[in-house]
Amino acid sequence: MRNELSDFFGATFHQDWELEVSSPEDAIELFRKDASKEELKRLTQRIESELIASQLSDDELLDHLYSEFGSHYYTKGAGLSAREWLLRVVAQLRGER
Repeated sequence: MRNELSDFFGATFHQDWELEVSSPEDAIELFRKDASKEELKRLTQRIESELIASQLSDDELLDHLYSEFGSHYYTKGAGLSAREWLLRVVAQLRGER
């Protein structure tokens, strides 16, 4: 089974993502424009069920995003907890932001 979480976080927030876009919102929007509705639905469901709803502490969740999924976005640099940021990601992927 393909891992939508690794595909999204690793590709969208790879180590040089800031050289390609000016903000995390821009990076998410690029992904959103290329993804199908079904892909977006599966991805948002997995973010909610496997990450937002997890029992991991915020520091553990941030580390998990990096070590397991290859995300190089540091949420604390934007003044957000990992869960706060993930809630924003889900909202934007759904077109709510």
